[in-house]
Amino acid sequence: DGDLFRGIVVLGVEIDDRVAKEIHDVQAPADHAGYVVGGKLVASSFPTGGREAATQILAGRLAQRASSFDASIDGSPFFVVLRAIHPEGAPEPIFTGLYISLKTLVDFRNRMRALLLSVAGAAILLSLFTSMLLARGVSRPVHDLVDGTVRVASGEYSHHIDVRSRDELGDLATAFNKMAGDLATKEKIRGVLNKVVAKDVAEELLKGDLGLGGRRMKVSLIFADLRGFTAMSQGMSPEKIVAMLNEHMTAMSAEILACKGIVDKYVGDEIIGVFGAPKSYGDDTLNAVRAAYRMCRRLVALNEERAARGDPPLRMGIGVNTGEVVAGCMGSEEHLNYTCIGENVNLASRLCSNAKAGQILVSEATRADTDPHVEYARLEPIKVKGYEEAIQVYEVMGLQLEDRAAALGS
Repeated sequence: DGDLFRGIVVLGVEIDDRVAKEIHDVQAPADHAGYVVGGKLVASSFPTGGREAATQILAGRLAQRASSFDASIDGSPFFVVLRAIHPEGAPEPIFTGLYISLKTLVDFRNRMRALLLSVAGAAILLSLFTSMLLARGVSRPVHDLVDGTVRVASGEYSHHIDVRSRDELGDLATAFNKMAGDLATKEKIRGVLNKVVAKDVAEELLKGDLGLGGRRMKVSLIFADLRGFTAMSQGMSPEKIVAMLNEHMTAMSAEILACKGIVDKYVGDEIIGVFGAPKSYGDDTLNAVRAAYRMCRRLVALNEERAARGDPPLRMGIGVNTGEVVAGCMGSEEHLNYTCIGENVNLASRLCSNAKAGQILVSEATRADTDPHVEYARLEPIKVKGYEEAIQVYEVMGLQLEDRAAALGS
């Protein structure tokens, strides 16, 4: 009856921390539960320290009318959800709060971050190691090529590079080895040519500049012949004759080469030197006379050595002439011989034939090219084969440069 209504009695249980924990353990789908009355946390399942922190956070969030938010309680991260269990406008609004711990997620995030950092670090180290291997794989062949180039440039043509791969660097190493082999073969050919022909001629032949034929050039020629060789060699064994000639030719050839000449050929006991072909050094005539003068002095020293061994002395006459000749390779395409052809060659040979032992005879053309560096004695004109008129000749008496060097003891 409405007239008899005076109020409602509500029966219930006071909620404290213990009851809040029991309720949470029974039904709350969160890590902690709490109850808020009048903006204060009156009960919760938090420990004492956590409850104080939760209360401070709730006061601020309720003032902002936040229904959910992140919070750090007692050092642990939580996601808080508030739900009203009493209508708004009530004198004492009541809320239930669910505190969902984010620690597991944060720990998982931290573990994933650490894992990613570890994987990234391992990837970086692997990349660095791979890069080092690749760099070494590239740099080592390059270093081998550089080292090989230096060795070959210094004349070590037998150097071989190990082919380590089948890529472009491997192809380059293979090409390098072929090049070194070709250079080694060319050097062997050069060595053989230097023993068969003069060094300058060998160089021209290797360059391909000397073919069958010749060209006109002004040269100076030396013909040096031993006197009395036939009589001296009688009764000597062939081996001893060859040894004697080799000793003599070696000494005389050294003086020709020292004066920038070439040895054209050996004819029995005669040696022929050419100055100015296949290339000129500018002072070819003076070089020819210097070579002849040094050959005579060298023979004196050689005879002293022979005398000490009990061998008879060697005597030599020399003829020198200067003029235009045809110099080049003569013979056939299969067998070439570099030599000089012409009237001036014949005149040098005739001068040699008329020279006495120890005498150097030169032509007027040679004297004109070397005066005043050489001291000459004018001789009576001589009649030589192939010339209608007598040829004016001169005998070399001294060479200023050589005599000065001898006086200084050089």
